[in-house]
Amino acid sequence: AKLTTTAASGGALPTVPGNPRTTQVGSRRVALAWDASTIAGGGNVAYEVSRNGVVIAATVTGTTYEDRGLNPSTAYTYAIRAK
Repeated sequence: AKLTTTAASGGALPTVPGNPRTTQVGSRRVALAWDASTIAGGGNVAYEVSRNGVVIAATVTGTTYEDRGLNPSTAYTYAIRAK
């Protein structure tokens, strides 16, 4: 799986999530993980996870996500955005 990360725009901006990676890959699922983002002055950061340009999880509060129900032998591209 190809992973990219970005930070949201507007207001107090979180840092870009670091070190995106897959932690487990199965024929029908993939587990994603990344390093936490921070916001200047503190505050909570949530993440948005996209697969092939489509948001699949709008508000992830931790630094892991498991995507299930995938098609075997298919390439997927993931993006993680801090917000």
